[in-house]
Amino acid sequence: MSLRRCVPCVLYGVISSTLLGHALSTYMMHIRKQQVIEIGADGIAAKNKGYLFDILLLGARAFKNSLSMILENNHILKVTYSCRRIAGRLRAQFGVNVTNVYDTQVADILCFYTETGGFLPDRVSTLQEVVKMPSSRLSSLKIRSLLSKEDKEVWYIRPCPASLLKIMALSVIHLQPLRLADYTGLVDSYLSSSREEPSSVLELPRELRELKHMRQEWAINRYPVTEQGLLERSNSRPLPPSHPKTT
Repeated sequence: MSLRRCVPCVLYGVISSTLLGHALSTYMMHIRKQQVIEIGADGIAAKNKGYLFDILLLGARAFKNSLSMILENNHILKVTYSCRRIAGRLRAQFGVNVTNVYDTQVADILCFYTETGGFLPDRVSTLQEVVKMPSSRLSSLKIRSLLSKEDKEVWYIRPCPASLLKIMALSVIHLQPLRLADYTGLVDSYLSSSREEPSSVLELPRELRELKHMRQEWAINRYPVTEQGLLERSNSRPLPPSHPKTT
């Protein structure tokens, strides 16, 4: 498998039926050494290297003694977006149960819940919205979404066009920087809100006790509320001047 460069410091390669045996074991060994990997419907990214597994050609062989050992490994954290879709298909088609998953879609909802003082959004965010990068760097994700809707047959072309391989590689490498964003946001909130030292180290700071109410007021001014009590995140009003941020 020859590695190709799709963005600075990111290499990717395609694993197909022509790459079995010793070569495949070498790449699997590299992935198994990682503590955190990104997984998507298209492939796996490990630090600065991405691996695209051609399941259309490999079939169940990709999971025997290789991918299944990684996906079911409790010691490797798998960062993904919308794990229900991927996990459901892997379990139904190949009997693989993905473990130790960090779902950026769930983390985004938790961040929204925290930011608004306990409100839930009326919808989940798209991957493009979650990664919060300049639109120029997200063009690959938009093209991939468009192809999935309008030209599904392109995914069955073999050998796969180089432009499509690049799009698939980029769709995976954006995920890992999102890991633990909700946790670090909560820590930052705790540090910035606790301006006064409590009388007891176990006492919850007064600022944090007031924070939920402040965030709820901000959220109601920021987002329209649906009949179900959810916030319309895609129909937000201009940002209020003061906001008890989580970051």
